[in-house]
Amino acid sequence: MTAVFLKVISGILQQHEELLRKCKQKALKLKEYDGIFLKARTTGGRTYFTGHRPGKKPKYIGNEKHTTVQRIQNLRATKVLISMLESNIAALKHFQDNYIDITTEEIRKRLPKCYVPANLREAEPVPDATQKWYLKLLKLKESIPVKYPEKCTVSTIDGTLVRSRIEAIIYDHLVSAGLLVIYEFPIFVEDHIIYPDFLILHPLTGKLYILEHLGYWYHDAKGAGYRSNFCIKTVELASLGFVLGKNILTTFEDGGGTIDTEKIDKMIQREFFTSPTVQEKTTGINPEEFLKQQMQAQAAARMAG
Repeated sequence: MTAVFLKVISGILQQHEELLRKCKQKALKLKEYDGIFLKARTTGGRTYFTGHRPGKKPKYIGNEKHTTVQRIQNLRATKVLISMLESNIAALKHFQDNYIDITTEEIRKRLPKCYVPANLREAEPVPDATQKWYLKLLKLKESIPVKYPEKCTVSTIDGTLVRSRIEAIIYDHLVSAGLLVIYEFPIFVEDHIIYPDFLILHPLTGKLYILEHLGYWYHDAKGAGYRSNFCIKTVELASLGFVLGKNILTTFEDGGGTIDTEKIDKMIQREFFTSPTVQEKTTGINPEEFLKQQMQAQAAARMAG
């Protein structure tokens, strides 16, 4: 989990630094309004503003729609945001510079030789089983070429590149919740490969789940073919134990091409952080067995090709 966590921290830091750069550019464009203080009064249900600099008389500006009022407000909000970003960036960099991974080697470095116990390795945390299989699955994925890599142009919170803004939103929410996620893990099914959007290891059961974002489900021109292909895909995945409504989850966009992030968070909580049922604990796809099957399928595909 440590490697994933540090990658997420690095991604957040990069996003903060980029946002800080943009905020500073915005503040520079509004610098002529720096030092002007607003005072508001409400009359007849509308709010009106005067502005003044220290030592100067207040001057009436106008209501909340006045350009000068909006620019003064935007500058103040931007300066607050800059302060928050700078504070977070400093904290993130401090964490990166001072974080120490808990390993036998790191413990040994900090002990005088006469204090190094013979059973020192017992002091090192045992890697989480879920993390172990996640890393093995990730390694297998990296051995297979990415499908149309030139189309993966949208960066996520940990730097993983995905194909769309909506996929990035979903991925970020999954990872931010602490889930181990692999984007477009190539699954060998008979004589071809299926690329589900997200392969997820359940944090409580260790079992594998798939999340498919059905972005074109309601598309006027592409919807019919898209839905047909997805149905075929679910039948093929069912042959491996992935079942729609059980360990295949889905998300949809609304008519405006956006997605309800609150629903994503509720789905994550419901599916991955609620006490699993007895059936969920005892059934489902074991990552060790799945990995073994996929390695065999990959080897067979190479021999056939």
